[in-house]
Amino acid sequence: MKRLGILHVKARNGLLVLKSLVKNPVKTINAVVYRSSTERVGVVVDVIGRVDEPYIVVKPDDPALVEVLEPSTVLYYHVPRRKGVRRRPGRRGGTRKKSRR
Repeated sequence: MKRLGILHVKARNGLLVLKSLVKNPVKTINAVVYRSSTERVGVVVDVIGRVDEPYIVVKPDDPALVEVLEPSTVLYYHVPRRKGVRRRPGRRGGTRKKSRR
């Protein structure tokens, strides 16, 4: 697991806002979020803020778990593998040969 961010705010609507520790936080959307004890917290749903200081929005699985988390808690993430996505051999794109008439 990799470090995702530091808990910044617990929003009133139940979402968590983290200050990002990731270079490209957009790639973490739909990633599963964990605490240091490998307990699942939720899923990344959005990235907000400025480009140089992005914030990550996490939707928690259990609202009771939000009460346990304290500000400045470091959360971790894991991007699940996509099942069933394979490249077809021989399809690389590029230019096609035009037929002469």
